[in-house]
Amino acid sequence: LIGLLLYNLLLWISVRDGAYLVYVLFVAAMGFGQAALTGLGPQFLWPQQAWWNSVAPHVGASLAGLSGLLSARRFLESRAAMPRMDRLLVVQAGLWTLTAVAVVALPYLVSSFMLMVLAPVGIASLVVSGVLSLRSGHGGARHYLAAWAALLLGVVGLQLHNMGVLPSNRWTSNSLLIGSAIEMLLLSFALADRINVSRRQRDLVDARLAGEHAMVEALSQSRRKLQTV
Repeated sequence: LIGLLLYNLLLWISVRDGAYLVYVLFVAAMGFGQAALTGLGPQFLWPQQAWWNSVAPHVGASLAGLSGLLSARRFLESRAAMPRMDRLLVVQAGLWTLTAVAVVALPYLVSSFMLMVLAPVGIASLVVSGVLSLRSGHGGARHYLAAWAALLLGVVGLQLHNMGVLPSNRWTSNSLLIGSAIEMLLLSFALADRINVSRRQRDLVDARLAGEHAMVEALSQSRRKLQTV
């Protein structure tokens, strides 16, 4: 996650595409949440902070949910491309913000319930937005859809594991970490594909403009020849 964060931060500095910056914030939030969830945060980053250790996993999950939705809106350009889905994503972003506040202000069970409901609903919404984006031919839509589908499987797998439906092993107990790792990589590929598609479209526009300019120039020369005759 640190490697992906630094890589995409350098890409943002290079291309100045805001989608990369929002994605960097998403990676940072996801990394913070996983550090808290796995115990690496309490061990190396904030040792001997009992209260913070109890709320940090939910804070990280809330920030990851919020930044993930904002990153998806920026990547898909959903405000213009899919207004109805965009409104749904905005509402969910507001609910994730309330969850982040509830984590530190309300009892643990309240924020746990909010996360348990919002996480699969939010990721499912992002999968649906990926399907709509793929149907419209948006650049990077395939990687985007595969990324959120992988995370959705990880979230569902972890919840089924916690409910006792799935047996406990290294795969089911770490399904969220596995799914999020795949998601991070695929989203990075999706951003790269988005740039490639944009460049191809720009090249096509430039080629069309060059052809139109050549046609206008040829007509102008023909007219001048007719005038001299």
